[in-house]
Amino acid sequence: MSFTIADVGNIGERVYPSETEGYDVNRNVLPTSPSQFASTTNPNGLNERRPYYNRFSSFYDGATQVCCSQDINSLAPAAREHYNALQTTVEQRFTHGFQLLANYTWSRAINYGSTYFAIDPAVEKGPSDTNRDQLFVLSGIYKLPFGKGEMIGGSSGRLVNDFIGGWQLAGTTTWEGGLPFTPTYAECGSDQDVDSNSATPSTSSDCRPDITGAGSAKGFVHGASQYNPITHSQTIFTPVAALTTNGAVSGPFVRPAFGTIGDVGRNSLRGPSDYFADASLFKNFDITKSVKAQFQFQAFNVFNHVPLGVPNATDARCIDCATSTEAGQITNVDIAISGSGLPYMRQLQFGAKFVF
Repeated sequence: MSFTIADVGNIGERVYPSETEGYDVNRNVLPTSPSQFASTTNPNGLNERRPYYNRFSSFYDGATQVCCSQDINSLAPAAREHYNALQTTVEQRFTHGFQLLANYTWSRAINYGSTYFAIDPAVEKGPSDTNRDQLFVLSGIYKLPFGKGEMIGGSSGRLVNDFIGGWQLAGTTTWEGGLPFTPTYAECGSDQDVDSNSATPSTSSDCRPDITGAGSAKGFVHGASQYNPITHSQTIFTPVAALTTNGAVSGPFVRPAFGTIGDVGRNSLRGPSDYFADASLFKNFDITKSVKAQFQFQAFNVFNHVPLGVPNATDARCIDCATSTEAGQITNVDIAISGSGLPYMRQLQFGAKFVF
């Protein structure tokens, strides 16, 4: 038996913020007063807060073209990322036909989001969208003690050994922590226009509330409930009362001051953990001294566990949308595990092979 423990650290320099290339270098800064919002009386309210607005102009086709009142996508790899992990392994080599391997990893993969990165990178720092902070894998192989030369039926003849000998069991169990996501609040559009809880959840990373000094955002998430066959969803959190005014407190959350991004942190909450178990049964046959055969039966996801994603609807991540039917609801599976987006369902497989 052997034990291994390791500390692993990696740093990535000159990488893209977020996990896709490109970020807006002409992002508007946060407003300091409601009068800076774009409106019919102030149509350039947003543009005037862009770093490159009215910085350049050119004469084209008989008219002066002014730059820049639009997003400017930069492909410069201007961010960095780092990964730290505690990795442990226990391995038991074959003893009486038994082999065991167990691995546990505790990790933190930190990178930057892209929404407000050009203005203030510190706002965008947080766990990677695909980082699972804990992972445990247990696998084993057991050669059953039946048949010729074994503990049971060791003196059996050829015919008996063909039935009781050569059986082997194997299994793998995987448990992994949930994926991170960013909580948002409903009134964000009245406080800022950098990210007003947009309809695309993956980009709603800066519409965040504050966290109270005595509160814990992580404690707010209690894990997924039982599947609701009517709404086809599972509840991961129950929304708190609406944060109607700046400074209002509801549960562990506080509505931030006007023109600020809350301090709850990007990707500060985590979705439900996943659990899978695979098993297999093999039967080895000696046909001749040089020809062997093996029968195989394999079961993947034995307990038919569906890997859940994170809240991913328009306001599913909203912590104070109590009147919404989507808030706190998980309606999708983890595509990274299930591949095509279909549930990772139990699969049974039979096979045979000859070795000569």
